[in-house]
Amino acid sequence: MSTASANYNVFLSHAIGDRKTASIVEYALSSRAIPVVQSFSEHQGKEWSDQLRRDLIESSALVVILTSATLKSPNIAFEVGAATAWGKPVYLLLDGVAKSELPIFLRRFPTYPVTKLNLLVEELAKAPEPFSEDDRHALIEAYRDLGVSADQVVVRPGVLDNLTASFRDKSGKQVAGERLAQELLNLRKQRKLPPTNRD
Repeated sequence: MSTASANYNVFLSHAIGDRKTASIVEYALSSRAIPVVQSFSEHQGKEWSDQLRRDLIESSALVVILTSATLKSPNIAFEVGAATAWGKPVYLLLDGVAKSELPIFLRRFPTYPVTKLNLLVEELAKAPEPFSEDDRHALIEAYRDLGVSADQVVVRPGVLDNLTASFRDKSGKQVAGERLAQELLNLRKQRKLPPTNRD
């Protein structure tokens, strides 16, 4: 069975009262070499909010711990909405709530009771094979040709389509745009992207 690559990480969304469950989830994922970024911080404010946004953009998947106290949290709606807009998979871990209790906008995502955490971990461990150096070089060239920032690639479907087509021409491979966008963000995180005229 494949395991997640070093560039694959999970953004774990939870409330302050769910720290114990979050620690269990983080340990389970870390045991499969999947790094975790947690959304909760003691120090909140604009700087924290900006960091949270960057972490969410650069994560590979979103896992939300849902309890009866967090079902109506506006933070969850924001994080799930942002992850969906950026093409990231969203998984819900239910702790003391039933799927029938979920708000309508959450019911389309895969759900796991906290007692079946192992199944969620197995799903997250099925990460795609990492890009080769040749693939990364082709992606960087395609990105350079676009002349826009990585954030624009993520939020503008037309730009992502252009990146996908350019990558296909340069590499001879057909790769989903969402996968290319994720790899692009990973490269930016590693400071391997060249500057563009929009940076």
